[in-house]
Amino acid sequence: MMKAFERHLEALASLEKDAFREKVQERWGRKLPKGLVEELSDFIVRLPRVERRVFHLWTWLQDDSQLKKAGSHFLTYMYQPDDFIPETEKSGLFGYIDDAYIAALFYEHMIDEIRHQKSRRLTQSDTELYRRAVRFKRKAGAVIPEEAIRIKLLIADLYESREEAARQLFSQAMPA
Repeated sequence: MMKAFERHLEALASLEKDAFREKVQERWGRKLPKGLVEELSDFIVRLPRVERRVFHLWTWLQDDSQLKKAGSHFLTYMYQPDDFIPETEKSGLFGYIDDAYIAALFYEHMIDEIRHQKSRRLTQSDTELYRRAVRFKRKAGAVIPEEAIRIKLLIADLYESREEAARQLFSQAMPA
């Protein structure tokens, strides 16, 4: 299933480069920095790999970890089509930018917690993916600032184990 998802994202990135660029430009509102569109697109295409790594790292976390509890909601969210920016035929690759943002955010938090726990040794590829996730999160947050704020607030609520946040995460009417 993840391989099929990866092929789907690769096809969208390949076939809809101009449409993705236009949506980023529309949201950015000014001249696009060199390489921005390619960096965003590249990370979105890596989303299935990031998800797999998040799941793997999630199993390392201590059971009483707030992040582990919130992570279970994240893993379910990734399969919700009705989210902050819905994945539709019209939205194309851009419809996955919020999913990639959440994945980058969770990945960053997981790496930080694993480092804090000193429970596992991270790989070089984890360190590189961490750098990419931080860059992506910063740049995607500038492209989807309103959604990024709502996502951060929602995830903060999940960390606090607020059940209403979990219900909002999976409702079709996302919080405004």
